[in-house]
Amino acid sequence: MPVNHLAALLKGVQELLASHHVEGAMWGRVGEGNLHVQPLLDLSIVSDRQKTFRLMSDYQTLVQSLGGSMSGEHGEGRLRAHLVKKQVGDELYGLFEAVKKVLDPHNILNPGVKFQEDVKTVIPMLRENYDVDALHDFLPHR
Repeated sequence: MPVNHLAALLKGVQELLASHHVEGAMWGRVGEGNLHVQPLLDLSIVSDRQKTFRLMSDYQTLVQSLGGSMSGEHGEGRLRAHLVKKQVGDELYGLFEAVKKVLDPHNILNPGVKFQEDVKTVIPMLRENYDVDALHDFLPHR
C-alpha cells in the first residue's frame, strides 16, 4: 500500500468492518505500508463464514482503489486465490497460467493456489470447528 494512502485505508477498513457488523484487529508496519486486518469472526456460525468472502471482496476493492495489493507479504494461498485475477488483471493472470502449465503440467504442485476462480471450491476448506477465542493467542497485545 502506498504509505501516503494508509490513513484512508485505516478509515476505510473501520467503515468496512462496521458495515458488516464485525469487529476486527489491525496491525502492521506503517513505514512499509503493510497492514494486517483480522476480522473477529466465529467460523462455526454460518453467517460469519459467509461474511468472510464478502469482507475479502470488499477489502480487495478498497485496497486496490488506494493503489495497494492484498498479497504484498504472504501471497494469496487458496483462500484468496479467487481474487487474484481481479488484482492482477487478465494479461498477467494469463502469464501466471502459462508459467504454471510449463512448470506443473499435471497440476500436482499446490493445486488451487493462485488459480481458483470459483469461491465455492474454497468454502468447504473453512473449519466449522474454529474457535474465535483461540485468536487471542495469535493477535498482538498491548
